[in-house]
Amino acid sequence: MAPDPRPMAQPNPSMRIDPSLGIVVMEFRDRSGAIAATLPTQRELDAYRSAQRRGGAEHRAAQPSPQPTPPMAEPA
Repeated sequence: MAPDPRPMAQPNPSMRIDPSLGIVVMEFRDRSGAIAATLPTQRELDAYRSAQRRGGAEHRAAQPSPQPTPPMAEPA
């Protein structure tokens, strides 16, 4: 049996975590497999990075810490 000449299929869109921002980025690929678009867009990612450099640490420090959700009661 001859090997299949088609490249392995990749999920489209795919998701990754941007380690410097800690956010999920969705990547949409074209037929050749190259990244055609992202959500957030590259412009938005650059804006997040710029805000982080300008004072994102102070903004994060001012936000309240998330509180754990109490467990739901068992039905009677």
